[in-house]
Amino acid sequence: MVHELSSSLPQLAQPNSMSSPKEVENQNTPIVVADESLSVDLQEEKDAADAPTIEEEVNFSKSGRKRKSKVWNAFVEVEVKEKGKLVQKLECLYCKTRYKHVDGGPTSTLKRHLNSCPAFKKSKGKSQAHYVDADWRLQKRIISFIDLAPPHSGEVISDGIIECVMKWGIQDKIGTITLDNASSNDKAADILKSNFLERGKLQFEGLFFHVRCCAHILNLVVQDGLKVIDGCLVKIREGVKYFRKSPGRLLKFGEIAISLGIKTRRSLCTDVKTRWNSTHRMLESALYYKSAFHHYASRDPNFAWELEPEQWASASKVCNFLEVFLGATNIFSGTMYPTANLLLVEIFNVKKEICEAYQSSDAFLREMSEPMFEKFDKYWGEVGVLMSIASILDPRFKLASVEYAFKELYPVYEVDKRVKDVTNKLRALYDKYAKDRVASKAAATTSSMTAASAPAESSSRSRKKEDFMAFVKARGGEKSTKTELEVYLEEPVFNEEEQDKGQFDILLWWSQNCSKFPTLSKLARDVLCIPITTVASESAFSAGGRILDDYRSSLTSDMVELLICGGDWIRASSKYSVLTLLQSAKEEENLEILVPVSNLVIS
Repeated sequence: MVHELSSSLPQLAQPNSMSSPKEVENQNTPIVVADESLSVDLQEEKDAADAPTIEEEVNFSKSGRKRKSKVWNAFVEVEVKEKGKLVQKLECLYCKTRYKHVDGGPTSTLKRHLNSCPAFKKSKGKSQAHYVDADWRLQKRIISFIDLAPPHSGEVISDGIIECVMKWGIQDKIGTITLDNASSNDKAADILKSNFLERGKLQFEGLFFHVRCCAHILNLVVQDGLKVIDGCLVKIREGVKYFRKSPGRLLKFGEIAISLGIKTRRSLCTDVKTRWNSTHRMLESALYYKSAFHHYASRDPNFAWELEPEQWASASKVCNFLEVFLGATNIFSGTMYPTANLLLVEIFNVKKEICEAYQSSDAFLREMSEPMFEKFDKYWGEVGVLMSIASILDPRFKLASVEYAFKELYPVYEVDKRVKDVTNKLRALYDKYAKDRVASKAAATTSSMTAASAPAESSSRSRKKEDFMAFVKARGGEKSTKTELEVYLEEPVFNEEEQDKGQFDILLWWSQNCSKFPTLSKLARDVLCIPITTVASESAFSAGGRILDDYRSSLTSDMVELLICGGDWIRASSKYSVLTLLQSAKEEENLEILVPVSNLVIS
């Protein structure tokens, strides 16, 4: 369960700082504006080792005292028949073990049960901040690593997030929340939005407060399509496991591959059923060794997972079809660059690929794409305001991307209306930023004039000055001035071909043009730092498993939080460290199996 919030936290713009929350709240960072956008995410992670330590004794309800112990969250009162009588007992919500109900008794027995309950998993909540700093660099920091008490309802999740933002003093600077698809997450988002709206300081005025994790939606879409080749996937998965269990079989498989002229540099891969990209990797490796699979099956009578020619053909079609989805997932999962501006283009490419398969003459592709089409429309049938506005704020696309994508995604008679709706919302958002900027400048000017303590002017001189200013204002009104947004949209799109070869850096472009578009660049900074997935958070959070395991689980919650947060802040100054962390997370899955080769000389 993963959540990400977008808020203002200019204090975190100092990457190597390890200040306390109170110190950070009081810091002043030059250049960084007060409502600089950033994101915070709360992720739930299983932590079986960190068992609850509930030591208080609490009486049962008949005593009239309120139950305050957290242990009650894991038990429910039930009535069971014993010897013909109804007896009240306490039942564990996780393993269904029952204990005798003793009125006024202690909770120590229940506590001991939770310490050893195999089904009880205590969860951790991690808050991670994403933002664009004063130098226009995308940053992220883990700012909290807390216990989440069961049940993991929307109320519990929202309370954990509110506790974190209150601790850091950013409760009035929240903008968006990115989370996975779960009813408890939806409930948490509703509670948080209501809470922040009541304060009257919700960034973007709640226009796109709730952002669904795009990588998880894409996973749901692809998983529906993969169901048509379940039989094929089972055979490949079990076949790879068969080789994995015996070094001798794997060696024999490698020898067969060499004899067929297949280079064994590529590994055989298993997959994680809930991660379609690992399934795609498994299919790719199996197709690479297709001939070796066939020849091995003819030599080993115990190998019962040989694929039929039709199944190999289906696997090949699926592998090719999913290339677009793989590219989109890789882009969505980026951690070193903004991703919100790329969402509309990638969603458009995915929808186009599904539609082409749906209208294909190939019966297999039509069967596969039909459930994918339905799932896509369920989540992305309506293009979100965030992905449209973020795409417009990309100088390579501007309004053209929205117009082009909408023509493909919607009926012709709806296109103009939908494009106009997006531009109106963007203008309203820009007008608010412009108004806030004028108010901020006026406050700064007033403060400066007060400090200067200029002598008071005479009434006659004051009237003459007012007349002159009125004349200047009227004269200036003769010429119609364009807003920054209008100038930006009227200018031609940025041509990547004219610049030096290399990946386009959208934050660099806005940093170079912030003097030309001071208000619009501020809006762009706030929008572009919003993460559209929680994938990066999940990768970083895997560090929790490396710190706590079954053999080292005596660390206190505070110490674990110190190690997680401290390590992340130290690594934040090095891009190489982030890439290394992501690579370590992949290696932990242990999905690849190297194909060995014997020393036999094959002539």
